[in-house]
Amino acid sequence: MLADAGIPCHLHAGALRTLLAVFGPFAPAIVLVPEEHGPAARSKVDDVLRAATSKPPVALLQATPTRRLTWDAQTTAGR
Repeated sequence: MLADAGIPCHLHAGALRTLLAVFGPFAPAIVLVPEEHGPAARSKVDDVLRAATSKPPVALLQATPTRRLTWDAQTTAGR
């Protein structure tokens, strides 16, 4: 996304996220950009993150809550 906007960038420790596979999302993603591109990069990342979280999927809005078992029902269900 930053490269598409003409902002040079480097993902620090990107190989660590790949190495950790399933646990990769728990490793921080550090994006390095030249100082002169900092404000533009922050603005671009902020715009993308806001767009990604602004509208929840319709299915989530219309979902009905699932029935939860009580503690007694959970402990006796396996017997």
